[in-house]
Amino acid sequence: MKAILSRLTALVLRLLFRRRRVASGKQHSPIIADYEQVGLVWRPYVMRLSRPNQITPSVQTDDVGFRVSYFKGAVFSFQQYRSSEDASVLLGNSVAFGVGASNDTCSLASQLAEIANQPWICLAGRASNLMQDVLTFVLYGAHQNRDIVLMSGINDLLFALTFESASPWLPSFWGEDLFVDLNKRDRPNMVWPDPDMPVEKRYLIALQGIDRALLLLSRYGRQKQNRILFALQPVLSWIDKPLHQREKEVCEEWDLASSGFRATHKPAIIRPWRKRFSSDIRSICKAHELDFIDLNDDPAWLTEEHLFVDRIHLTDRGQLIAAKLIWKRLCAS
Repeated sequence: MKAILSRLTALVLRLLFRRRRVASGKQHSPIIADYEQVGLVWRPYVMRLSRPNQITPSVQTDDVGFRVSYFKGAVFSFQQYRSSEDASVLLGNSVAFGVGASNDTCSLASQLAEIANQPWICLAGRASNLMQDVLTFVLYGAHQNRDIVLMSGINDLLFALTFESASPWLPSFWGEDLFVDLNKRDRPNMVWPDPDMPVEKRYLIALQGIDRALLLLSRYGRQKQNRILFALQPVLSWIDKPLHQREKEVCEEWDLASSGFRATHKPAIIRPWRKRFSSDIRSICKAHELDFIDLNDDPAWLTEEHLFVDRIHLTDRGQLIAAKLIWKRLCAS
């Protein structure tokens, strides 16, 4: 009953928000605009999380800033997770956060809870790299967890292709350019690395960051005897699916970008890295005894259904497919 009320409330709110956007002349997708409205707050070490206590038609955050999930028709929040001893954890970036889901009951964590018949908490950030994903778990995770799924990867690759790293040893993160600019302004005597670092070197630094992050996660898992799965997130530019009309439209819109984050998602830029990146992460997971699945490999995506709201984020149907694939892999491990 609570889940039904949540859906009805989301529908009413969406109608009201849509009218307001039309009146203001904004052309954002209503669902994506809901997520943009949530906003971000700065937090130590992980740099930022979603703003706490935000409610839009598509997404609600709790008093810490994590997205609420649903289990058996009821909200499952961070505070409930911390007092639970049988909850599973979903980590990752905005795809794991569920950007693109029309409401909280359709998010990836809620879909996993429905399929697995156990509570799942979403401790995912947005625009985060793998080290930030794992640090979020280290800082906020409970001592007792059932299963741990880390669904991520693409941001580490894109950051390596797009950004100038502020360190010759550590991987880039979203907002790093602002961090560097502020420090250059306030501390002009600081020495910064060469901004012309080759892409190949930036890629190897990204892999080194992934290796350290997964080493940290695997050590935790072995200590607690958790099942841990790394799921390389599905990327539309990596999947040869027949496109739904809305997917065609949004891909054309993204492909108009001549620079920046969207431009990096163009198939001509990101597709050549697909096999190498997947293979490298698989090898890292194997070295740390972590289970691995490349969600891009499954034929479930090869349908003309509307599964992606853009080149990386999933629709409700896409979230369900991802949840089923993840749970099937967990059960087989």
